[in-house]
Amino acid sequence: ETNVNASLDLPELLEEPPRFNQFSDGRFAVAWGGDDPQLATIRSTGQIESTHKLPASPTTIPIDFQAGTTLGLPGRLHLIPRTASSCDDYVLPVIDGKQEQWTAIVRVDEKHLLCLDSSHTLRRIEYRPEPIIHLALAGELTFETPVTIAPTLTSNNHLVIIDQTNRLITLD
Repeated sequence: ETNVNASLDLPELLEEPPRFNQFSDGRFAVAWGGDDPQLATIRSTGQIESTHKLPASPTTIPIDFQAGTTLGLPGRLHLIPRTASSCDDYVLPVIDGKQEQWTAIVRVDEKHLLCLDSSHTLRRIEYRPEPIIHLALAGELTFETPVTIAPTLTSNNHLVIIDQTNRLITLD
């Protein structure tokens, strides 16, 4: 017999599937777009921990790190802080009149994320609590060949990607 711990009704007609990720502490999050984009965090017991309205539909999975939950939105990286403090979104550049989009996001540690955008640039984003809470660019690498498989971080912190030529690349 299966017991339902909690239930969360997602919108029926979504242009994009919901974005789902399990966090290292056992919680998981689901984010969806549509007319009422939201992020819901669920405890490992199955109980809904929180829900947050999003300013736009997600383009990446939600990632949990020291500052809170982060996910890609069109043209920006959005942080939902654990505290009542707010944080400005990290905005991607506009290139040739086109707003770049986040395509993948990977947690490195409690303060760093690796984020891939639609121009195939991998950006290392760092959470900085001072002088005000913000996300900052800590480095970037643009790939000559488009990345076709979302980056994966191995247990010994090597980043693995596969590009459009089916070349597997590992980075330190």
